[in-house]
Amino acid sequence: MKKIFVQFGSGLGSMSRVFPIVKLLKERGHIIRYSGYPEAKKYMNILQIEELDTNFCFNDKKVRNPKSNWKSAEEFWEMMGYNDWEWIEKKVEQLSKSIISFAPDLIISDLGFLCWISAKVLRIPLVTITQSCYHPERKYSSFRWWEESSELKDNCQLMKWINKFLNKNGLDSINTFEEIFTGNLTLLPSYKEIDWLNGKNQYNTHFVGPILFDDEAVWEELVCSKAKYTVFCYTGRFYDNVGRSGENIFINTLEAMKNMDVNLVISVGGSKEMELAQNLLKQIKNLNFDNLRIVEFLPMKQVYKISDLVIHHGGHGSCLGQIGYEIPSIIIPTHSEREYNARVFQWLGFSEVISTEELSAEILHQKVCKMLADLSYRERLSKFHDTVKQKNNLGVTYAVELIERL
Repeated sequence: MKKIFVQFGSGLGSMSRVFPIVKLLKERGHIIRYSGYPEAKKYMNILQIEELDTNFCFNDKKVRNPKSNWKSAEEFWEMMGYNDWEWIEKKVEQLSKSIISFAPDLIISDLGFLCWISAKVLRIPLVTITQSCYHPERKYSSFRWWEESSELKDNCQLMKWINKFLNKNGLDSINTFEEIFTGNLTLLPSYKEIDWLNGKNQYNTHFVGPILFDDEAVWEELVCSKAKYTVFCYTGRFYDNVGRSGENIFINTLEAMKNMDVNLVISVGGSKEMELAQNLLKQIKNLNFDNLRIVEFLPMKQVYKISDLVIHHGGHGSCLGQIGYEIPSIIIPTHSEREYNARVFQWLGFSEVISTEELSAEILHQKVCKMLADLSYRERLSKFHDTVKQKNNLGVTYAVELIERL
């Protein structure tokens, strides 16, 4: 039995990768505490896992000059306000005190900037969960690999501060910013055919196969009509760190499909978004939609199985779900990380991509009609799934076995 502290970033995506892992760890008798974004509390309560420190908040830093097309992880974290070094030191000190009081045997972090620093300073074994775009050994040096020229040309200073802080605490410098997403053990909950790395593996990296949040405890009753097609839309948060991203997807999806004979199921991801969605519905004119269902959250196992097409914002989990359930998608990536995933899936022929700049109800309607009529997307997904299905015995069990070996 081990004592394990788990930390995950903001949004549902990071928590959804962690949830199945901590569930199995708890079932195996390990003692777990967590820190994460507030909406995650109701899901952690399902597992009866307590917060490490109810007074600690990762999301109390304001975004500076938000933009969606950032060109490196370092630029993104600076945009999120993490170039305030005095604030970081204060938060690391606060988090470290809480970790010391719990005295964990190891730490698990999914995109945890502060957690990574605390684990290093406290010399506690660290497991990180990440994806290829944040890995220092990704295949392409440029984050926005699909563009002809997207090298970072700004003056990021965050890595310099990190190295100064590490050196002050008797630790070696990092060579690339992306090293903060690696640990003593680095897990990629994906396939190497989708998350491209260069193969050097200097960071004890293991592909463990998709880990999807499909727990039946969070299912809602879902009844669809006899329409010919069912389309599922996941908006993500209506207002996130790059602006009104989920709201734009929500509005344009309704406008694009309000006169189509389809079942439309929209998951907005949280209770706050649910309230906003209900208010927006009242503002949309001529909305005559008998087959519309709006919910907070539905597991992929429940909704992907009955869907003919998915519309989503490019999150890692949403993309991986397409492989498991062989569902094509229209991806509207709301910032660079999600566009990284979206461009891979477009290149593989699994998805169509609509940028936020070109997004309109008319263009989305055209894409929906095209993809519902074109079976080649599903055929490519089915063929790809056949090539990787022998790895399906990996997933959460394999990830937990690797963690327990530390």
